[in-house]
Amino acid sequence: MRDYIPLSHEVREQTPQEIEQRRAAASAASQKLIDDRIKREAAQQAARDAADRERGAAELGAYRERSLAAVLAAGGTPSDFEQRVWPDMKAEYLKARAVEGMTARERRVEELYQRMKGGGPQR
Repeated sequence: MRDYIPLSHEVREQTPQEIEQRRAAASAASQKLIDDRIKREAAQQAARDAADRERGAAELGAYRERSLAAVLAAGGTPSDFEQRVWPDMKAEYLKARAVEGMTARERRVEELYQRMKGGGPQR
């Protein structure tokens, strides 16, 4: 195979070293684009994860406040709530959220799989 690079009005044959240098440069440029995309996607995922953690902490805090208000309205004390009621309620809440999250992930994986096959809903 012969590659040619036009130089002005001349055409000269490339040496094998020039061909290899050009291929190596193209490969390096492609790898840089891939690395940049991986970094960008990792940063985006980290931001989504942080937002999910913040949202989860806010939801848990709101649940705790509602639960405390309900216990106090029923005649309980704050120390009873903190020592006996809240640990169990918190564990149940976190367990339920984990099950919800797993189900959502499984649905998302199935949607992506169907899209890749070409038969699923398109967004």
